[in-house]
Amino acid sequence: MSTPLAIFALDTKIPPLRTLWSEAKEEEMPLQLGVFIAGEATEEELDAPEWESVFVRWTEPEIHDIALLETYTFEEPEGEELSRKATELLSALPQDSSRFVLEQHLLNVKRLYVIQTLPALLDDEDHAGWDGIDLVLRVLADVTGGVIYAEGEGFYSAEGTPFYTPDLLLGNESEDEDEEE
Repeated sequence: MSTPLAIFALDTKIPPLRTLWSEAKEEEMPLQLGVFIAGEATEEELDAPEWESVFVRWTEPEIHDIALLETYTFEEPEGEELSRKATELLSALPQDSSRFVLEQHLLNVKRLYVIQTLPALLDDEDHAGWDGIDLVLRVLADVTGGVIYAEGEGFYSAEGTPFYTPDLLLGNESEDEDEEE
């Protein structure tokens, strides 16, 4: 499995899977959620107030797993490890308002959501399922007051606005900004 994508959430309450499912249906994405190795989540599972992990599946051209979504508290080893990594990254950032916002956020995080991408995505950078992963990240960050973290890519708001990306850290401007000059 790959290095995880993560959401550092302020809300302790876990949103029902129906929140993700409904958004995927609204966006007409061929996304399926399942709490077991095979099969789609039942109505009861979609509405359950608690869950620990869920398989994220893409249904086109046939059903296949694209990611595993898990939730942790910071008392669990996985939560502690990712929190430590994020704190180390923050310590290397310039002292500015974005860093301050992220530091304050991390000090108040109550829950962590981790997405492990699976070979179907890792083997195909153009796989349409990446849009599904983006949707899961944005929806979870939005409903939990979370900040999205992607190793090697940076920290993002629920809307996808970067706090820090490698280009911002290195002081590189985007091509669009260069063209405007």
